[in-house]
Amino acid sequence: MADTTKCAETDSGESRVSAAPLGRAGREEQEARDDRRRSWPGLLMKGVAAAFVAAGLSVLGLTHYLLFHTLIELFCVAVALAIFMIAWNARRMTDNDYLLFIGIAYGFVSVLDLFHTLAYEGMGVLAIDDANAPTQLWIAARAMQATVLLAAPAFLSRRLRIAVVVPALAVVAAGLLASVFREGLRLPLWWVFPVCYVEGRGLTAFKIAAEWAICAILLASLFLLYRRRERLDATSFRFIVFSILATIASEMAFTQYVSVHGPANLVGHLFKVLAFYFVYKALVETGLTQPYRTLFRDLSLAQKESAWLASFPMLNPRPIVEVDLDGGVSFANPAARRLFPDLEERAPDHPWLEDWEQIAHACREARPSLPAREVCVNGRWYRQALEYVADAQRVRIYAMDISGRRYVEEALRASETKHRRLFETARDGILILDGDTEAILDVNPSLARMLGYSHEYFLGKRLWELGAFKDMSASKALFEELQRSEHTRHEDLLLETADGKKMPVEFVGSVYRVNRQRIIQCNVRDIADRKKTEDVLRRSNENLEQFAYVASHDLQEPLRIMASFSQLLAKRYKAKLDSDADEFISYIVEAADRMESLISDLLAYSRVGMSDVATERIDCNVVLDRVLRIMTPTIERNEAVVTFDRLPSLRAHESDFVQLFQNLLGNAVKFRTDEPPHIHVGATRTGTEWLFCVADNGIGVERRYQDRIFAIFQRLHGRDRYPGTGIGLSICRRIVEAHGGRIWVDSEPGKGSKFYFTIAETANEEAEDD
Repeated sequence: MADTTKCAETDSGESRVSAAPLGRAGREEQEARDDRRRSWPGLLMKGVAAAFVAAGLSVLGLTHYLLFHTLIELFCVAVALAIFMIAWNARRMTDNDYLLFIGIAYGFVSVLDLFHTLAYEGMGVLAIDDANAPTQLWIAARAMQATVLLAAPAFLSRRLRIAVVVPALAVVAAGLLASVFREGLRLPLWWVFPVCYVEGRGLTAFKIAAEWAICAILLASLFLLYRRRERLDATSFRFIVFSILATIASEMAFTQYVSVHGPANLVGHLFKVLAFYFVYKALVETGLTQPYRTLFRDLSLAQKESAWLASFPMLNPRPIVEVDLDGGVSFANPAARRLFPDLEERAPDHPWLEDWEQIAHACREARPSLPAREVCVNGRWYRQALEYVADAQRVRIYAMDISGRRYVEEALRASETKHRRLFETARDGILILDGDTEAILDVNPSLARMLGYSHEYFLGKRLWELGAFKDMSASKALFEELQRSEHTRHEDLLLETADGKKMPVEFVGSVYRVNRQRIIQCNVRDIADRKKTEDVLRRSNENLEQFAYVASHDLQEPLRIMASFSQLLAKRYKAKLDSDADEFISYIVEAADRMESLISDLLAYSRVGMSDVATERIDCNVVLDRVLRIMTPTIERNEAVVTFDRLPSLRAHESDFVQLFQNLLGNAVKFRTDEPPHIHVGATRTGTEWLFCVADNGIGVERRYQDRIFAIFQRLHGRDRYPGTGIGLSICRRIVEAHGGRIWVDSEPGKGSKFYFTIAETANEEAEDD
C-alpha cells in the first residue's frame, strides 16, 4: 500500500512528516505564532491610534468633564450590550459556557452602568442632587462585574443553565438598583446601599474598602482562570486576562480619587475603556471573525481527532484494501484480513473483487472517478468506495458493511410487492390520489374493468374530471367532505360506466400520510348484486308480512269458532255425559286457548322490525308507566313491587318497547319464588350504548340454559307450573336486535335474574338532534 503520509524535503535534505496531526498544545502554539506574525503591523497602527484617542479623551476630561464621562460610560455600555447580544444569539451554537456566562452577565452590568451615567451630577435625567447615588451605582456595577468574573471559570467544566442564571442575574441587578434608589421607590423593608460619597468630604471608607475588595475578587478570578486556561481558546484567554488586569488598574486608580479633574479619575476611566475593549476582543470580535475558536472549538477538535484516527488504515475497523490493475492484492488492513482471509489467494476471483476487469479498464482509460458499488461476500453486503492512485497504478477500496440496510430494503421491497399484489388483485376498485393536488396517482385493474375505462384514462385526472363522476358539483362536494373529515362513506352512490349504464356502488374514502405526503385512498365496491338481494329480501319480507295478516284473520277465525263451540259444549253438557266426555271436552278447550295464544305470539314475533312506521323519540319513563298500568292486576295479584331509575329518551318504535318491557316484567312476576316479587328497572350510559337492566328476585336460570331461553319455543319448565308459549324472550331479543342492540341474562338458581339489553348510541344521537 502506498504511504498515507507525505514528506516534504527541507533545504538541509531532511524530511518532515506533514500529514501527522499536531497535538492540541502544538496547534495552539502554531496558531498563536501565526497570529503574532500577521498582527505586528496592525498592532503598531492600533497602538498609535489608541495613544491619540487617550490623549484626546484626557484633554476632553480636563476641559469638559461631563462630556468626557458620558462618552466613556456610554461606550462601555454599548460594548457590554454588544457582548450580551452576541452571547445570547450564539447560546445554542457554542459549547463554551464560560464566555456565554460572561456575555449574558455583562448585559446586566451594562444596566447598572447606564443608571450610573444617567444619575451623574449635571446630567439632569434623574432627580438626584448629589454624587453619592452615581458612586453607589459605580460600586454596585463593579462588584457585580467582579463576582461574575470570579464565578465564570466554573462554567469551563459544567453546563450553564440559562433558565436559572438569567433570572438570578436579573434579581441581583434589580436588588442593587432598589437598594440605591430605596427612598425614591419607598421600599421600607429593603436594605440601603452604604454611603459612598459625602459632599465636602469626598469618598467614604466603605467606598475605598469596596474598591480594594473588588480588586481582591478580580485577582482571585484571574487565578482560577489561569488554572483552567487549557479549556479556553488562547486568544480569548489572553484578552480576558488583559481585561481583568485593566479593571484592577481602574479600581486601584479610583482608590486615589481626589477630584473629577484629578489624574486618578482620568486614568481610572481610561483603564475602564481598555477593560471593556479587551472583553469585546475576547467575545464579540473573536466570536464573529473566528467562530471556530470560540463557538465550535471543542467540536472542531473532536472532528479533527476523529479524522486523524480514521486516516490510519491499520486502526480502521472497516476493511481497506489496495489492489493493482492485474487483480493482485498489495495491501489489506487487519479488518480486511480478518473478514476475508482467502482474499489474497483467490484474487481477482474473490467476490470482493467482482467484475475487476471492468474496473481496471476504467482506470486505464484514465476516467476521473470510479462509481461506488455494492458487493456480497459470505452473506454480508458491503458498499465499496473506489479511489484510483495513478502514481502507484493501484485501486484503493474503502468499504462499509451495509447488510442491515440491505436487509431492511429487501424487507421493504417484499412488503411493497405484497401490497402491490393485493392492490392489483383486489376485487374492489381502488383509487389513489394526491391529497394536495387532488390528482389520481394510481388505479387498480378492478376499477378499470368495473367502469370500462383504461388505466391511463384515470392517471393525472381529478374525480370530477372522470366520466364516471359526471355530476361535477356533487363530486366536488364529496371530495371537499373527504378533505375536511379525512374519512367519508357513501352506501349508495351512482356512477356511470363507459357504456352509459348507472352502477350503484359503496364509496369509502380515507386520508393518510406517507413520508409527509397526504394520500387519499378511495375504495369502490359494486353493490348491484347486493341491491338485487336486498330487493328479493324486501319482497320476501313483504310476503311474510302479508302471511302474518292472513294468519291473523283467516287462521284465527276458524280457531275462534272451534274454541267458542268447545266452550259452549263444555258449559251445556258438563255433568250430563260421563266423566270421560267432560275430560275430553276440557282438553279441547285448553288446546284451543293454547293454539290462540301461540298464533298471537307468532304474529307478534313476525311483526317485530317489519313496521313501515318511522321510529320516533320516546321517553322510556312514559313507556314503562304505561306498561305498569296495563299490568296492574297481575302486579297486585302477586303482591309485586316494581321500582325504577330515571330512564333515557331515545328513538325507537314505542309499541316494540311496550312489548319488550311487558314481556320482561311479566316473566319476572311469573317465575317467582314464595317471596313477593321485587323488580327493579335501570339504565346507564356505557360509552356508545345505553345499558338497560331488569332485575328480579325470582327462581333464576342455570348458566347452561342462559343462551337457550332466548330461542323460539324453548321452555325450561312444564306448562302445568308455568304456562306460556316459549316465544316471549325470543320476541324481546328480536326487538332489541332490530334497534341495534343485544340482550343477555346474568342469573343463578334461587338468587334471581338480571336481564340486560343495550341500545346503540346512534339512536340517542338522532334523538338529541331532534
